[in-house]
Amino acid sequence: MKCKTLISTILASTFVFSCLGPVSVSATEQMTYTASSEASVPSAQPVTKKLGGVTISNIASISEKTGYDNNGAIIHIYNVDVLNNSRISSDVDGSQFYLYMMNTFNEPEYELTIGQDYVCPAYRYSLEDMGIAPHPTKQVSDGTWSAGLSWDLNFGPRPTYFIRTDVGKETTYFVFYQTDTMSWGFRHAGPNPISPSSATLKVNNQTIPTSLFSIQDSNYVKLEDLALALNGTPKQFQCQWNEPMVALQFLPGQPYQPATPSLTTSTFILQPTTTSPTAKVQKESQYLFHSGKFMLPGQKYSFHMNCCLIDGSLYVRLQEIAEKIDFSLVWDPVQKAVLIDTSKGYGVV
Repeated sequence: MKCKTLISTILASTFVFSCLGPVSVSATEQMTYTASSEASVPSAQPVTKKLGGVTISNIASISEKTGYDNNGAIIHIYNVDVLNNSRISSDVDGSQFYLYMMNTFNEPEYELTIGQDYVCPAYRYSLEDMGIAPHPTKQVSDGTWSAGLSWDLNFGPRPTYFIRTDVGKETTYFVFYQTDTMSWGFRHAGPNPISPSSATLKVNNQTIPTSLFSIQDSNYVKLEDLALALNGTPKQFQCQWNEPMVALQFLPGQPYQPATPSLTTSTFILQPTTTSPTAKVQKESQYLFHSGKFMLPGQKYSFHMNCCLIDGSLYVRLQEIAEKIDFSLVWDPVQKAVLIDTSKGYGVV
């Protein structure tokens, strides 16, 4: 059962948002976000729509992007926000759907479909374990299904699905997001104002001249400021763009070079923002939310971290980057400060 618990944790941790400290967002600072797409289609009411060869119900919004599959091939991907209990159904004969366990596409080892589970040493995973209720139709000699094959997306232990659909001769790639647990992410168009929190950041007891922003009770820091602050410590890191994986790669142990172009807004295909005309000068900024792809050396797969653009700079969620770079992160309620200790690992007080 340890394997089942570990994999469920890995799958869920990419998109689960938890609290770093008691810094909260006031009623006037409640926020909505926008997805990293030039074609975001927000909807006031859930709709049913045909995409590729499938019909999808309970759609909240749709965006599109170009990405890469596990083999490095360029693919077109639909990001679709759906309500719980959304259904995808095939429209023609010769249909097959695939769910990918490890947030990638076209990786047979981690491919689930009707009658094909994923097996680790301690547990066998089925579609039902992942919160999907499959409804097969008539199966033909090549193993595909007739029109009407459908999956109910109930999400279960994970708030996102990577699904490929083969319908007739048409292959379509989808990333489905559950909006009832992530209704503040990925679906609302347009930047909104946000103000810095009152918390400060300290690295090895030294106050860092940067602003923290509180989003859903989690602290976000400008990635470049954090990287510069960690230079010369055991937890320093460099960043470089990994083009084949379309991800920003951390290089732990290497000093950060400020001239690195990896932290520009173009990295994540997002438009830079400007100070709101109605904002108080130096106190309120514009932001855009995004879930960015990152990598660590020696890892085959990329991972997502929650981040956002504030006045055109990339901000990352402190708790997530602390875990990946492995430095101690503690909230001090007396100082109202987030404390980083580079002599200790993540989770060590």
